[in-house]
Amino acid sequence: RQRGGAWWRRRRRGGGGADDDGVRTMYHSSRVDNFNPLDNRTYAQRYFVYDKHFDASGGGALFVQVGGEGGLSPRDASGLMMAEYARQHGALCIAVEHRFYGLSRPFRTMDTANMRYLTTEQALADLASVVQHVRAEYGGVGPVVAFGGSYPGAVASWARQRYPNVFTAGAVASSGPVLAVTDMVQYLEVVGKSLAYFGGAQCDARVREAFREIDELLDTGDAAQLAQLAKDFNTCRDTVPAHNVNDRATFLSNVIGSFMGVVQYNRETGGPTVSTLCELMTAPGRTPYVALQNVTLTLNGRGRERCIDSSYQDSVAYVRNTTNWGTGVGVRQWTWQTCTAYGFYQSTDAADQPFGTGVPLQMYLDMCADAFDVAHLAPDTARVNTLYGAKQPRGVTNVLYVNGGIDPWHALSIVADVDATLRAVLIPDTAHCRNMFPAGDDGSDALRAAQALTAKLIGQWIDEFNASANSAAAAAAA
Repeated sequence: RQRGGAWWRRRRRGGGGADDDGVRTMYHSSRVDNFNPLDNRTYAQRYFVYDKHFDASGGGALFVQVGGEGGLSPRDASGLMMAEYARQHGALCIAVEHRFYGLSRPFRTMDTANMRYLTTEQALADLASVVQHVRAEYGGVGPVVAFGGSYPGAVASWARQRYPNVFTAGAVASSGPVLAVTDMVQYLEVVGKSLAYFGGAQCDARVREAFREIDELLDTGDAAQLAQLAKDFNTCRDTVPAHNVNDRATFLSNVIGSFMGVVQYNRETGGPTVSTLCELMTAPGRTPYVALQNVTLTLNGRGRERCIDSSYQDSVAYVRNTTNWGTGVGVRQWTWQTCTAYGFYQSTDAADQPFGTGVPLQMYLDMCADAFDVAHLAPDTARVNTLYGAKQPRGVTNVLYVNGGIDPWHALSIVADVDATLRAVLIPDTAHCRNMFPAGDDGSDALRAAQALTAKLIGQWIDEFNASANSAAAAAAA
């Protein structure tokens, strides 16, 4: 976490130029516990409805944008590629917020006792309930297709797998990490390869040298040198407490975070690109250390209001806040999900990455225990992978997995066809969830081809559903 937030942490929601006209904000009475028949508590789950393109006369489809680790907005129903596919197929669009995020809050606070109701299994049951409600409200709704990007991309694929009688046609899973791993060493490996690909060997070498120098300062620097390090990188405290491994890791993870965000959202936000980073890192007349300092200040800003954390305890205190639901990503909520299920911890434990060795897995595991007061709390990735099948799902058809070649999350997704009905496309030189947005003037031919394939497959899924429904109706009438 970075105080003030880097430009890329203001995660984009919706987009594509559509306005919000005609999008209705709705609330569904969802069960707090979908799996306990004796628990009748409910909460108001927010969703958005966009019916501009809906054609009920032909049994129009329902397209469902799956919410994830942040609140949704009307543009999630009207402004993504899902809405364009809806125009092509006469579909009704809804966007359903994930429990515990945005305004979909089962409880007033996020005490640890309440957090046990924040699971993907509960969220999938919520989704199914909302979809069934909307199908009943719109009597002409036929086939249902789920859409999602990032964690919601994985959830969309699992919705099709676990509730095929609700998500009856298919799912488009964009940048969805379907493989749960505690120590996601692959993340920084992909970031490092992207730096080398766009910036060449010199960029990679200078990043390595800069972090080697910082690691050495943290190992051997005196008080004055550590204070200067804190000043150079605009930390929120006057020194980097190098004697504490978790303080060191907090500081280093935030410096590395600038590279992570640029690579993950390369060319998506209008901000710096990977090429920009490498230009800054290889600028003549600057040492690698000074170049890294310039990257950090350029991306995060200067001044106390834009400082970065160097205190592990400050980070823990932020996550422990039980009433800070968040306006973007819900930090406490998503931390809980990583601590109990997914991991996804982006450590420096891999040898083949340029960011040193100062961010060990243990820092993240300590955060889990300290943030929720549960000793030895750790993600149960084996359970997740057993439930859903990871990269080899079974008992599911009609899912398209779309990933970007420079997106670090593609390492945990499906990037090659599993079979004739579980398709995959890996778009070269493309970042996280880019396919969810209109290609625009700067979209590559490969991106356009992936979006054309998506539209084609959606059409095939709808045709298959309608053919099956017509056959069943004819058989019943015979």
